[in-house]
Amino acid sequence: MSAYYPAFLDLRGKLVVVVGGGLVAQRKVEQLLASGARVTVVAPGLHPQLLALQSSNARLQHLAVALPADPATL
Repeated sequence: MSAYYPAFLDLRGKLVVVVGGGLVAQRKVEQLLASGARVTVVAPGLHPQLLALQSSNARLQHLAVALPADPATL
């Protein structure tokens, strides 16, 4: 049995939220943009490759979030 769940979705024009701004998020964002989705990344910061992608693609937005100094307060 496969550990993966395949989902074939028509995301053209749909808003998709990606949580996290690291290298894994960057790969997912590229795939989502290629499928025609509008993408909002929610993260305190963005990987440099995501920053470059954001500056060249109007369908990509970054919603910066601040994390508390003490993670125990989450």
